Amino acid sequence: LRPLWPHLALALLPCTALGCSACCMGVNQHLLWLARGKALSSSAFSSESSELVDSLVDESWWFQTRSEIIRKRCSRELRGVTLWDVGCGTGFVSEHVVDKQHGAIGIEPSLAGAQASVARGLSVFCGTLESLVLPSGSIHAFGLFDVLEHLVDRTALLGEIRRVMAPDASLLVTLPAHSFLWSSIDVLSSHQLRYTRRSATKE
Repeated sequence: LRPLWPHLALALLPCTALGCSACCMGVNQHLLWLARGKALSSSAFSSESSELVDSLVDESWWFQTRSEIIRKRCSRELRGVTLWDVGCGTGFVSEHVVDKQHGAIGIEPSLAGAQASVARGLSVFCGTLESLVLPSGSIHAFGLFDVLEHLVDRTALLGEIRRVMAPDASLLVTLPAHSFLWSSIDVLSSHQLRYTRRSATKE
């Protein structure tokens, strides 16, 4: 990563230095980069919510089915391409997506979520996509898996994705559908909205 982005202000830390349970050994070390040297405190995942999500996803029919659908789509469209999973949370989706055909890099603003992703064997930038200041047109695949609905202002993130996407890039997005399905789960999850196909396409 350093040769591609020498201007990036990164603190390169082994996950064990941050209290993560993953083991950093061998040539395929899983590391946690702190973009601009800090994590963000105002994000979807506190330590408590990260632990709660991690305790649910591995046994949840909904999470398992969703991840399998995403994995199949990635297998068809991302052969030989690395997926940049923006707002990767605890890394559950990326863990399922990674195979011999393509890898994944996580971007997660919360330290708790990033640490959980590293524990799943992923390499993660702890910060926002905007804080990485990636070269224009440099990324060939992005994933936004249930991310946009958490943001009050989605303009900055979507604008940055447009800037750094290569001309032939893929953007895979999952979103909660239809306002009439709004429930207490949306409130608990800090959702700002639900989407229709039309509103998602327009945005």
